[in-house]
Amino acid sequence: MTAPAKLSSITPLRTPASNEDAERALLGAMLLSRTAIDDALVGGLEVDDFYSPARGHIYQAIRRLAGAGESVDPVTVADELTKAGVLDMAGGVAGLIELQSDTPSTRNASSYLRIIRDTARARRLAAGGAEIIELAHNQTVDVNEALVEAARLIGAVQGSHADRTRMVDGVTWLQGVDSSGRALWGTPDRPAWVRGESLMITGPPGIGKTTLAHQLVCRLLGICDDPLLGMPVVPTDRNLLALSMDRPDQAAASLRRMVNPTDEATAAGLRRLRVLRGPPPKDLARHPDMLAALAREADAGIVLVDSLKDAAIGLTDDEVGAGWNRAAQGLLASGCELIVLHHQRKGAGGTKPKSLEDLYGSTWIAAGAGSVLLLWGEPGGPHVQLTHLKQPAEPVGPLRLVHDHLAGTTSLAADGGGTSSGPDALRALQDAPRGLDAHELAARSAGGGELTDAQLKRARRQLGELEKSGKAHRQSGGRGGGSGGAAPDRWFAIVDRGEEP
Repeated sequence: MTAPAKLSSITPLRTPASNEDAERALLGAMLLSRTAIDDALVGGLEVDDFYSPARGHIYQAIRRLAGAGESVDPVTVADELTKAGVLDMAGGVAGLIELQSDTPSTRNASSYLRIIRDTARARRLAAGGAEIIELAHNQTVDVNEALVEAARLIGAVQGSHADRTRMVDGVTWLQGVDSSGRALWGTPDRPAWVRGESLMITGPPGIGKTTLAHQLVCRLLGICDDPLLGMPVVPTDRNLLALSMDRPDQAAASLRRMVNPTDEATAAGLRRLRVLRGPPPKDLARHPDMLAALAREADAGIVLVDSLKDAAIGLTDDEVGAGWNRAAQGLLASGCELIVLHHQRKGAGGTKPKSLEDLYGSTWIAAGAGSVLLLWGEPGGPHVQLTHLKQPAEPVGPLRLVHDHLAGTTSLAADGGGTSSGPDALRALQDAPRGLDAHELAARSAGGGELTDAQLKRARRQLGELEKSGKAHRQSGGRGGGSGGAAPDRWFAIVDRGEEP
C-alpha cells in the first residue's frame, strides 16, 4: 500500500493573502476619525484579521480606548501599547504619526475594512483547505466523517464572516421583524411554530412524536397541502434534513404508511428529504458547530432531530444542555429552522408534566426552544392530548388527538380539539345547560388536579373570545365577579335555532 502523500508535496507553499496598504490606511483613518472607528467595530473587525501582528496590536489598543470612551490619537494609543509592552514592536510614536499622515482618506474606511476582512477570510480558507487535503489523504479516517468535518471547516470560514454581518444597528434589527409572516405552522395569533425559533415535540416513548413530525415534514415538502390538526403549514422549497437516529427503519416504515414514493408528485417532494441514519459523526452538544455543518452538507433549510437523546449524551448535565442550546442557536442563526423530538423520562410515577421544569434533562434544553408541544396519553394507544407548554404567542390547545396507526396519520378527535377558543370550550358550554364559570371550564380542560393561575386565565380568555364571536353570552354573577362571596360570572352557549342543537 502506498503511503499517504505529505501535505508539502500536495500543495506548493504560497504567501498568505494580505494587503499592507489597506491595513495601514484603516489604522490611520481610525487615528483621525471616530466614524472610521465605528465602521470597524460595527463591522466586527477582529485583531487576527490583520496579517501583521504589530498592526493587530495597534487595532486592539484603539478598540480598548474607544470602548472606554477615551480619546484616540497617537499619544493615547502609544500609552496603551506601552502598557501592553509592545510599543517598539508597533513602530513607536513615530510609526503611529506616520500611519496618521499617510492615510489616503478617512471617508474610505469601510472599503479598507472590506479588503482586510476579505484577505483574512482567504487566509482562513487556505488553512481550512490544507486541513481538508490532509483529511482526504488520511487513510485512517472514515470518508463520511471526513466529508462532514470538511463541511464544518468550510462553514467555519463562512461563519466567521456571517457572525460579523449579523451585527446590525437597532433600527435594522427591528425593521427585520415581520410578525405577520412568522408562523410556519399555525396562525399569526396562535402559532404552533414560528420562524427563527425551534419547535420541540416532547412526550413519553411510543406516544406518536415521530408520526406527528412526519406529517409536518410532508406538508413542509409540499407532499400534502391540507392543514395539520386544523392549522396551516407553510411549505419550503429547500431541502429538509432528518437526523433519524432513534430506530430509523421503524421511522421509515411510519413515513411509508403516509406516502407513496412511486407517485411522481410525492417523489418530487421526497427527493428534497435528506436522511442521516444512525448517530451523528460527533456528539452535537460537545461539538456545537456540527449541527450547522450537517445542514450545510445537505443544503437543508430545515433540520429534524429524532431524537435529542441520541444527538447529545448526558442531557441531565447543564453543560450538555448548554452545549445543545448553542448548537441549536447556531443552526437557527445560519438561517435554518429546527424541529426536535425529545423523550420524557419513564420515571416520575407516570405524572404528566405541567411546565418546562417537569421535562427530562437540563433546563437549558427547553429554555432554548421557541415552542414546546407535549403529547400525553397511553403509549401505543389511539388517543392522546396535545398541550402547549411553551408558546411564542397565544397557546394552541389543549387538543384531543386520534392516531390512526394503520394510515400513519393524526387528526383532531371528533369530540374535541381545536384552538384555545374553538370547539373544546364551545362544546363544554353546549354540554352545560346551567352554563359554566371560568373555574369550571378550566377544571374540565385540566382533567383533574389543582388548577394553576395560567389555566384560569386561559379559561377566562376562551370564554371572552366566545362571547365576542357571538357564540356565548355572559351572565354577571354580581359585584366583584366572584370575589367577596359574590357569585362568579357564568357563560352560556348561544344556540342557533335554525339548526338542531
